[in-house]
Amino acid sequence: MSYKAIAFNLILSIFITPSVWTQSTLAPEPPKNYKQLIRLAEKYVEQGHISDAAPLLETAYQLKPQKTEVAYQAALLYLKSREYRKAINLFRPLVNEKKYPDIHFEFAQALQQAGEWDEAIPEYLIYLNQYTGNDREQVTEKIEDFIAGCSLAIRQSDSTKTSNIIVGHLNENINTQENDIAPVPFGDDVLYFTTRWNDVAKILRSQQVGSDWMQAEPLKSLNVPTANSIGNGTFAPDGSRFYCTMCQETAKKKKKSCGIYYLKRTKDGWTAPIRLSERINYTGTNEDGMTTHPYVIHKGNSEILFFVSNRKGGKGGMDIWLSARSRSNENSEFDSPMNLGSIINTEGDEVTPYYNEDEQTLYFASNGRATMGGLDIFKSQGSGQHWTSPQNMGVPFNSSADDWYFVKNKSQIGGFFVSNRLVGIEKITSKDDDIFSFTVNNRIELLVLGRVFDKQTSSLLENARLSLYEIRATNDDNLRLLSSSVSREGTYQFTVLPQKSYALEAEKDGFQASHKTFSTKDSLKNDMFDFFLERYIPAPALSMEVYGQYPTPTDAKKDGKPKVRSVALKTETIHKETESVKTKKTETVPTGKTKPVKETVQYKIQLFAYESDLDKVNTKKLKKVEDLGDFDTEIAQINGKRYTRILLTYNTYEAALSALQKVKSRSLTDAFIVRYENGKRINKSK
Repeated sequence: MSYKAIAFNLILSIFITPSVWTQSTLAPEPPKNYKQLIRLAEKYVEQGHISDAAPLLETAYQLKPQKTEVAYQAALLYLKSREYRKAINLFRPLVNEKKYPDIHFEFAQALQQAGEWDEAIPEYLIYLNQYTGNDREQVTEKIEDFIAGCSLAIRQSDSTKTSNIIVGHLNENINTQENDIAPVPFGDDVLYFTTRWNDVAKILRSQQVGSDWMQAEPLKSLNVPTANSIGNGTFAPDGSRFYCTMCQETAKKKKKSCGIYYLKRTKDGWTAPIRLSERINYTGTNEDGMTTHPYVIHKGNSEILFFVSNRKGGKGGMDIWLSARSRSNENSEFDSPMNLGSIINTEGDEVTPYYNEDEQTLYFASNGRATMGGLDIFKSQGSGQHWTSPQNMGVPFNSSADDWYFVKNKSQIGGFFVSNRLVGIEKITSKDDDIFSFTVNNRIELLVLGRVFDKQTSSLLENARLSLYEIRATNDDNLRLLSSSVSREGTYQFTVLPQKSYALEAEKDGFQASHKTFSTKDSLKNDMFDFFLERYIPAPALSMEVYGQYPTPTDAKKDGKPKVRSVALKTETIHKETESVKTKKTETVPTGKTKPVKETVQYKIQLFAYESDLDKVNTKKLKKVEDLGDFDTEIAQINGKRYTRILLTYNTYEAALSALQKVKSRSLTDAFIVRYENGKRINKSK
């Protein structure tokens, strides 16, 4: 049995090229007859639709359980289409039948990729003990790699150390039931990637707003015919070129030959795709030639292209190559490519190269060395043909499934990779690839700190209240209160995260509030801000209230919006007065003496704050809690901007706390309680 058979050489069928993403059109009524099932399954296999053929063969086997060869073929197709559990269920009862000499190996492969490493190891050993082929030495070496990969996975899964990498599964606006691959970060909040769109592989774009990714859309600016498949895109560092993979049919029916193309940016937009020369896209006599996965860097006057190909002269399977061209001449072509050598490339497949210039490190995926299962992500330092021994990146980047397409974002504190691993109820099948994000946890916590001064005396101001808000880019709760505390000695400190925008508010009775905004998007250093608060100048003649009209209950019944009563909107920057102008209201009592009016205390739940008009999203949120009372509003001036707060009012803290629990259970998870004394906001707490 050759190594190629051992490795299955699956990489050519696991979506290196978008051209294999065509779907079959199943018969309106699936056949129930055994012979019809077999014929249709054979047709699907011939067309390359193996995931459609496997269940047909399994159904045929259920009709005729004596046909174990049908079950065996179905198991092989399930394994090849990466439905590992289904393959295991069909392999298991057949594993001791001698007419299937490779079944222990194939069963072990399914077990390993399903994460059953303890059970996979003895199956590999049984296969090796029974193997008598002339290439036993080569096969032994590869089986030892598989066993080493299982052992690595067991050690990684048993490790009690806490990973400093936070991995996230991107939302449904990016990940679909198709294969979503080839993430290309543009800055830290824009992502390009490849998926199938209307049965054709396309490059899509999504933008991150707050912590969410928006609905991905095809790139309309790329001058590519709508019927053409295009994928695996990458930008040149200066944005002047866009490289990608495109495929076309060869003389052999249903076969695809894939090559690398580029589009040039002009003042009128992008040019049509231009195929790189035969130096890069060489196929020779191999009509199934594959050239794909471009990645480009600039070094001095050279543009260096990393790419993947199964061309002649490689080490076996898919190899990583590089070539360079001069940037002095816009029309210069790439030189003859150079194989990265045997330290990087193996008899298996090496794919998805990403070179990080700051680290002088190549990241790539391989199934030709010890892996936890299928493709694993590796890294190696060096350049040209001089590299350090590749290091398996382990958990959480690698799993029992296929893991590839590793890339970092601009800030270098995180990035993306692709995997077909299972994710709870979010991803319940390993058939398709999804995009995952990662963040390096040991670099995400930053500090913002400083002092609060009395501007008049330049002395530290004790007992000032400092509040930290997150500024959101969407209309949904523009300001989110994160923390609020009293600075007893005139100093403060908050923990913040990178890639976010914040607002700080410093306030104290008798002083004008002060605000500062800052961003951690372009820096990983701590920030320090000092506040100098000015005392209020008595201004009793100023109007204390600004009025705004909101829908009345009657109006609400007409348009379906929740009730928001017409109330006084108190502008905080005007409403705060100095102690010298505050007077306690008095009332006359029968004795002719006066007594102070009793202090009124209320507790309000701040639901959210918004800058512009109340939008549909916030209106829907209000409808969820309209049964808890009428809504009050007030205006806050923060950093020169006018925000409207929406609040519910209660006379006791206990009542507010009880209502807050209901509010949070109805999707308004950022709501919090605020204390008011004599109508004045004096305290915030989550």
